[in-house]
Amino acid sequence: MNRYMSSAKVLVFVSALGAVSVFADSNVGSEDLEGFFIGVDAAYSCASAEHDLSDSGYFDGNLRHPDGDLYTNKHKRVSFDPSINVGYLRGFGNWYAGLSADVSFGGNKKRTFDMDRSEGYSKIAGVSYMLKFKGGYHFKGINSLIYGIVGLKWRDADFGFNMRGSELQALVKSRTKAKLKSPLFVLGLGVERPIYKKISLSAEYEYAWRNSTGEARENYKMHGAYAYATAKQSLREHSVKVGLKYRF
Repeated sequence: MNRYMSSAKVLVFVSALGAVSVFADSNVGSEDLEGFFIGVDAAYSCASAEHDLSDSGYFDGNLRHPDGDLYTNKHKRVSFDPSINVGYLRGFGNWYAGLSADVSFGGNKKRTFDMDRSEGYSKIAGVSYMLKFKGGYHFKGINSLIYGIVGLKWRDADFGFNMRGSELQALVKSRTKAKLKSPLFVLGLGVERPIYKKISLSAEYEYAWRNSTGEARENYKMHGAYAYATAKQSLREHSVKVGLKYRF
């Protein structure tokens, strides 16, 4: 199954590269790639989160009482999401380098699973933020810039649980737990070609990953006791983007 998914990603990316060439106008040149820009993208994103519970149970104020039953939760979010980006690109002869900031929008994906005395759940957020560096070479023969991507990406992937019969709720969130604040690392490849004056068409593939650890807890209404669950999170994401950029 993973092999077919990988083939599909390659096919989508190659098709996007073809689209860049089909719609290009030969009357524009590399000078139309320089400067500040604002752009919009249509992105296919596949994010996979895996939570391994390394410890769970309850604490009664004196001792921790582990459940002994550990769980692994695998969760996937596949979606087509719109995104906007702003940035700057500068040329050094045929070499180009620049920075951009991206915001992607989409719906959250939530999954629940049984944890014996409680119900566990995970959620992958639809909104993400990214800061990336792009650097590459402009090939005059095809009038296209081919570049590599290195960056950081922020996307919430939460784990939590609800004790049965309890109205309280606990979450491990990347924005509140120190070890889950770390962003995803991003590597990628892209191509961009001017199609009209100040307008260019681009296609990109990006791979992002993060490993984190955090603890979720839920307080009982007695003697300061609480239930807890410690989860190790592995988050991986593949995305393919096709978009337009306007320079000013």
